[in-house]
Amino acid sequence: MKSQFKHVATLATVIFMFGCGGGSSTTQNDSVVTEVSTSTSTDSVNTRAYEQYVVTHAMQLDSLTDNNNTSDLAQITAHFNDKRIVQLGESTHGSKQMNQIKTRLIKYLHQNHDYNVVAFESSMYSCNLKLETNIKTAQSLLTSCAFGIWHSDEVLELFDYIIETQSTDRPLKLAGYDVQFSSGNYPASSLHDYYEQIITQNQLTPNFDITTHLQQYINTGDAGIRCRDNKQCEQFEDTYLDAIASLELITHYFESLGNDFVLPTAITKSQHFRLLMLKADIEGGVSAGMKARDTGMAENFITLAEDIYPNEKVVIWAHNFHISESYPSQYYQDKFMGALLNDYYSDELYTVGIYMLSGESGNNNRRPVPVTAHQADSLESIVQATSLAPLFLPLSKENQSGSSDDWLHTQTRAKEWGEGNAEVVLSENYDALIVIDTSSLPDYLD
Repeated sequence: MKSQFKHVATLATVIFMFGCGGGSSTTQNDSVVTEVSTSTSTDSVNTRAYEQYVVTHAMQLDSLTDNNNTSDLAQITAHFNDKRIVQLGESTHGSKQMNQIKTRLIKYLHQNHDYNVVAFESSMYSCNLKLETNIKTAQSLLTSCAFGIWHSDEVLELFDYIIETQSTDRPLKLAGYDVQFSSGNYPASSLHDYYEQIITQNQLTPNFDITTHLQQYINTGDAGIRCRDNKQCEQFEDTYLDAIASLELITHYFESLGNDFVLPTAITKSQHFRLLMLKADIEGGVSAGMKARDTGMAENFITLAEDIYPNEKVVIWAHNFHISESYPSQYYQDKFMGALLNDYYSDELYTVGIYMLSGESGNNNRRPVPVTAHQADSLESIVQATSLAPLFLPLSKENQSGSSDDWLHTQTRAKEWGEGNAEVVLSENYDALIVIDTSSLPDYLD
């Protein structure tokens, strides 16, 4: 029989906001949801079968940080090292341990399996141009590319590695695919310098004033943010179509110049996607804005993989929400980035969701969010009972005979941000799971 739960503290409403860099969970007050089970998972025959499935099929990770002894990584990457694109998720953006295992995996995949591009859930603009400017320090590269939620010692280790490899015959390339600006070092206004440099270096002579059209976009984007945040919408509504036309003019110009100008073409298209996101958010709310953002991110990534790095294997770094190959949660019933990429790449894509069992993580404001107690037959309760985490669990897309894997093929609770339960068909969303035992806050740089 199913375990019954006694609720010792409740929260009336939980709101999931997936904004900058994937989003953070927020609640209407500071209460922590705590649930205490009045019986154990051994009361359920099905639960015991679920736990045994994990024991039988999971592979333990020996370390989250050891880059010298990598026999455990060799074992797990055998499941996907032939895939062109590997997506590494995270149920929160603020976990030291998730950052560590992803950094360890990316370095291993680059060194041993020729994954030569890492693509962050950060700006298509700043991430893709930074290595071209011969930046010398890892911290400058990190803060010029990634959202502040990843400005930590654990992610800096990966960026140190990126810098180190630039002098080798097979450097690890850095890319971004988000339609948003992710670094204060490179706001929208810095686009003027970017395009001016391209025009000057290549002795281009566009038959229109690119500065004027670019400023039209920048002003409209700023107006869109004011409209979204403060409901001051007249300027955005009046200038939106003109800004779209300006971006289309710039895009068509660079497209006409051929393959040598794929990156400025892609960056300009990304600004178009940003305006679409702002408009959708203003008119349809957060869900519509997220759909537009993820559609733009998928388009940006496909451009990266097909036009900028057409012969490279790529690792994607993002939130579980964005990489999920099916509908990511009961809150959003549209196809988001992972589902769109799955439609495009199919068997070339391998998606790994990453979850945590205990501890805490930081939300997008770096505020600690404790991992709450787990409900019966949730992903976390099943894995926790085995005491095997950290582990890697490959998932079969086909439901096997017997009941032991039924929980992977039906709606199962799994935590978003460590505190909110989402109903997820795990085998439809992911090809594998990594579950870490305990999470703590990142060691932030600033």
